Amino acid sequence: MAARFWPGEDRRVESGCQRKGHCRGLFYYVLPFYLVREASMRHTVAINRNGQFLRIYKKGSSLAGKYLVLYYRKNRKKGNGLGITVTKKIGKAVVRNRIRRLVKENYRLMEESIDMGYDIIFVARMKARYADFYTIQKAMEQLLKQAGLLRKEGRE
Repeated sequence: MAARFWPGEDRRVESGCQRKGHCRGLFYYVLPFYLVREASMRHTVAINRNGQFLRIYKKGSSLAGKYLVLYYRKNRKKGNGLGITVTKKIGKAVVRNRIRRLVKENYRLMEESIDMGYDIIFVARMKARYADFYTIQKAMEQLLKQAGLLRKEGRE
C-alpha cells in the first residue's frame, strides 16, 4: 500500500479492520520512506464536472491535431485544470483508459513547462487508439505550442 503525501505532511496512515466489532478501533502506523511517493501534478486540478467541460467548449479556444483536439480557456486561478475526454467510438474501456493514461502521464511530465492559469481539455481522436507514448507526446507539444501555452526556455 502506497500513500501520497504533500511535502512536510505527516506520514502516518490511519487504518482499521473492515469486520464490524472485530477490532477495537483505528490504529496508526508510519510508512517506510520507500513507500511514500510525493504528490504529482502539484499545480493541476481535475476538470470532472459536465458544466466545466461545456463552459470551456463554448467559451474557450480550440486547436485540432491528428491525434488530439485541445480546448483551453484562461481561468482566474494560480494553477491549471486538466480534463481528458475519450469517446466510446474509440474503443472499449481498456483502450479508452490506456489513452487517458498516456495523455495524463505526458501532461505530468510537461507540467512545469506549461503556463499556469488555464483550463485545458484534451479530446482524443480515433487515430489516438493506435498511437504510442511518444506520438501522443509530440501531438501534445505541438498543440500546446500552437496555443502559446508552452513556456519558452528563457521565459518564466
